[in-house]
Amino acid sequence: MSNKKAVVLLSGGADSVAVYHKLKDEGYECSGLFFEYGQPNQEVERFLVEQTAQKFGEQFWVQKVDFLKQMRGEVQTDAQAFVPHRNTIFMLLAANHAESIGYENIAIGYMKQDIAFFDNSIRHHELIQTIVQSNIKHDFNVLLPLANMMKSDVMKYLKEKNAQSVSCWTAKIVDDKIVICGKCANCRERELAELEAEGKAPF
Repeated sequence: MSNKKAVVLLSGGADSVAVYHKLKDEGYECSGLFFEYGQPNQEVERFLVEQTAQKFGEQFWVQKVDFLKQMRGEVQTDAQAFVPHRNTIFMLLAANHAESIGYENIAIGYMKQDIAFFDNSIRHHELIQTIVQSNIKHDFNVLLPLANMMKSDVMKYLKEKNAQSVSCWTAKIVDDKIVICGKCANCRERELAELEAEGKAPF
């Protein structure tokens, strides 16, 4: 049986912040791992990652992945915000980090309806677990604490935990406040999920 220590792929987004809180509910010791890869909302994400870790008195780590920015250039549209193979790269780096600090688990914010891309599917995450287990020759798990939750469930849970997160990929900090665009695909998806969580969905 693996130890109750997990490296959490922590971006400051709703799903990753919820994963961190879920694991703490279950008694895990967590180490947040934040990736800097030139994302437009990097400052906001890092602020929320630090806030989440400090809430539980735990450390977090920052990994620069500059080559992703070099390969894709500046992000201007929703379509450009998609980074091919991002989860594959990040999960393998997280597994390496877990091995270096003696943890046997990594955790990622996969939710019930996350099926748009293969690298955010249960099958993909199972394959990552198999690859890592084969390489290190000992117990290793990819934890999916949100696998049975919808986005609306996650938003409701975060509200109960009074946990702050961000979805907008162009969010910025202005006068010590997080400012979102309210127009991108992530903002629209989050707004709908929040309405559903409150039983106010427009359908």
